[in-house]
Amino acid sequence: MDQEYYCEVEFEGLDRLEADEFEACTFRNCNWSEQDLKRKKFIECEFIDCNLSNAKLLASSIQDCHFKDCKMLGLRFDLCNTFSFGFHASNCQLSNSNFYQLDLRNCRFEHCNLQEVDFSAANLEGVSLSGSNLSGVTFDESNLKKANLRLCSNLQIDPNRNQMSQASLSASALAGLVAKYKLQIHPNE
Repeated sequence: MDQEYYCEVEFEGLDRLEADEFEACTFRNCNWSEQDLKRKKFIECEFIDCNLSNAKLLASSIQDCHFKDCKMLGLRFDLCNTFSFGFHASNCQLSNSNFYQLDLRNCRFEHCNLQEVDFSAANLEGVSLSGSNLSGVTFDESNLKKANLRLCSNLQIDPNRNQMSQASLSASALAGLVAKYKLQIHPNE
């Protein structure tokens, strides 16, 4: 790759990313684990079966990108360029990633593993976390208005510390809203 900008190109098995800007590109089976992706721009790109774990994202732009079946462990999304930041993830591993103070309105994290993710002070209004594992996720002063929390596992949120009006969740998740009180909740007997 000796170009700086790629548009509508499909990449397969790419191990090194040297160009700076990608628009409407598709990346399949790429391994960028631990790589420095700072100041890279991804606009309306699709990532399928890629590994971006522990990549450095300082000032990177991720705008309306789609991630499917990707491994994205330990990513500091909070260090990305926030202009038009947004993406959708399905069946992805995002454990130990950080979304502190990000505007994630209307993003989707569906059927993802989000263990130990930090969503503190993030705007998650209208976000979908449907079917995701939320074990150890931090929600603190987060906006979860109109969020889709149905079919999530291991949900624990303090409604006193987060905005949750019109959020949608499964009845089985209600215990996670009062977990801090250490109540013993039993199914109807």
